[in-house]
Amino acid sequence: KAYSLFSIANPLHPDVFPFTRKLESEIIAMSISYFNGNPYKQRGMVTSGGTESICMAVRAYKNWGLKNKSIYHPELIVPHTAHSAFMKACEMYEIKCVIVRANPKTFTVEASEMRKHITSNTIAMVGSAPQYAQGVIDPIMELSKLA
Repeated sequence: KAYSLFSIANPLHPDVFPFTRKLESEIIAMSISYFNGNPYKQRGMVTSGGTESICMAVRAYKNWGLKNKSIYHPELIVPHTAHSAFMKACEMYEIKCVIVRANPKTFTVEASEMRKHITSNTIAMVGSAPQYAQGVIDPIMELSKLA
């Protein structure tokens, strides 16, 4: 019954579904509060899925790099096993996608390999937990020490 009522509508239009704007605002406010943030300084948005979430995160890193580090030719370090949305985001936002090969036996990326590709234009590096195709977890703790 719900499908028959709403299959022709898109709740992404807050003018038609005003409760969605309220719902999104409440989710963002709760998230900021959960992480002890300041609602006057932090912002947020709700995305519709994995690819959009990845693209928005990459866009945020590009904007951060430009504003805080004056990076005009941004680079994102991405394991070849990462979700394809990272490559898509790099293409969309004109970011150089630096691909790093993962260990062929474990399918995880090695921090020492990632380190080799860090430059003054690096805006971020990707680590997966879990990784897209094989479901393994990259060494997030080791990668975070490089950041």
